[in-house]
Amino acid sequence: MQEFSVECTEEGCGAEFDMKGGEALVERWKCRHMDRTGHRRFWETWGRATILAPPPGAVVASQIVGHRAP
Repeated sequence: MQEFSVECTEEGCGAEFDMKGGEALVERWKCRHMDRTGHRRFWETWGRATILAPPPGAVVASQIVGHRAP
């Protein structure tokens, strides 16, 4: 699941919105904020959780083949 965050960067505002799973809601929030305030500058951040496995043949790979997360 992705997480999105947007912050108004107009001087003195600092309004923020965070959303998990839906970029469209962030876009709607920006549009509504712009309509209400006239602010047009935002800082967006997004991220998603990832799991990285060692490449095939790596020394560690043989140790986690049968390992299950708790």
